[in-house]
Amino acid sequence: MKTSIRIILSVFLLINGIACKAQQDSLKYKVINYLIQKGELDKTNNIKEYINNVFIVNLIKQKNNEYNSANYLYKIGTHTSHSFYYLMLKSRNKYEFIDVKKIDEVLVHVINVSKENKRPSEEILKNVEAIITIYQRNSKAIPWTN
Repeated sequence: MKTSIRIILSVFLLINGIACKAQQDSLKYKVINYLIQKGELDKTNNIKEYINNVFIVNLIKQKNNEYNSANYLYKIGTHTSHSFYYLMLKSRNKYEFIDVKKIDEVLVHVINVSKENKRPSEEILKNVEAIITIYQRNSKAIPWTN
């Protein structure tokens, strides 16, 4: 009896783990396509080659691969020097990619979405600070273009 329960539990955990990995990879493919569109990655016939070259990091906690419903704002980019960082906003199970070039529009949009989702003021402030840091970092990412 105990063996049967262990086997069933193991199979359940395995299936759950595979489903989570598939969801993460699917989201990474969306990020890769966005970064190709932005010119951060070269176009390719096999985007799987980029799967380990991109990151999705919770904006406040700075942790990788944390895509749960409580987290809604992420920093995305490539693991290469002189590349730009972008934002990924999760709202109502949809993902929106945001270029932070127009900082004023980005801040207003993120604050509005945060209020719609009833986020605490302290969290909104931390996100604003993190977005400003990304904007400042991006302005220095390719110094020879200034």
